[in-house]
Amino acid sequence: MLWESYSVSEFRLHSQNISTSYLASVWISFMLWRDIQVLDIAIGLGENENSAVLPSEIFWCKTLVVLKLCGGALVKFPNIFCLPKLKVLHIELLKVGGSDTSLRDGQGRVVDPEDAWTNAVRPRIYKVGSVEISIPSLEKLIWRPFWGMDKVVLNTPNLQVLEYDDSYSKVQSTCGFKSLLFSFISKMCNVKFLRLSGASLEVLFRSPHSLPEFHNLRRMELKASRDYQWQLLEILLHCAPNLEVLICDLTALDYGAQEKPVCFAKHLREIEIRNFSGHKLEFELVGYLLQQAAVLDVMSMSPLEHGMSKGWPPKKLLKCSKNCNIVFKGKTSLANKWINPFHCFLQSLIC
Repeated sequence: MLWESYSVSEFRLHSQNISTSYLASVWISFMLWRDIQVLDIAIGLGENENSAVLPSEIFWCKTLVVLKLCGGALVKFPNIFCLPKLKVLHIELLKVGGSDTSLRDGQGRVVDPEDAWTNAVRPRIYKVGSVEISIPSLEKLIWRPFWGMDKVVLNTPNLQVLEYDDSYSKVQSTCGFKSLLFSFISKMCNVKFLRLSGASLEVLFRSPHSLPEFHNLRRMELKASRDYQWQLLEILLHCAPNLEVLICDLTALDYGAQEKPVCFAKHLREIEIRNFSGHKLEFELVGYLLQQAAVLDVMSMSPLEHGMSKGWPPKKLLKCSKNCNIVFKGKTSLANKWINPFHCFLQSLIC
């Protein structure tokens, strides 16, 4: 029936059976000449050395609107791409090769030397330095790479949705996502609770736009994935004059406050410090918060499970609020080993 069909609008093939790899390549090649619009392929999901190899003709199909390639299949990008109608591109755990790779809607040269293909331990990982996606018609991109990359360049002016599972700092884009994020945040100026993690902090850190004031914000949680993202803490505190509860996850910290935010003087009553390890920068943050928060009632701290640093500073930590209580949280197994001794030590520093 397929051979008699001139036009096939949609083809989906999901299989973990390695023995079907060759047939899958034949089926895909056949569909590409049948005006296919939606191609959804997920084969060779395991770590078997005999992974399926996808035909390069996929990237020459002028009729494709949706392209989804998932699993452990191998693909070596050709030197020329032609995907003029593509609107949705979903690439997840796909194994590719080349020191630099480009996905374009027209002609594009690719630096892809044969010696860039490297056989490593299972599953195979192929080196890719950078990826450029230049498809003006593209509206949605889901990119979950199997390999590590140095840079991702997006030249996709009509892109509306991006799901990218890697460090945002690697992305160079002309899509205006930073402006969209600030526009979105500006419309949230009346929120009472705000949680920001690494990806959002990364965009805020790198954007030239100013944050609005969150007059109704009462509770804020911050978790940075890069140490320099903590430089935003002071800015965020200045934008939240009525903040009452601040929660900081100290997974990565590089902090140096210069001014006293308004919320410290009148409203901030509770601070929670998570993943405290006792390093110098963390003590500087704790000391700054204790010294500036005039009406603080509680500062709670939970240590890292693997232990505390021994580089504790000998100088005193002054607290502005005489009614502030220091509370330590953690699992029972950590109490005797880390929390109780550190509690006594820190209490001796605070005055």
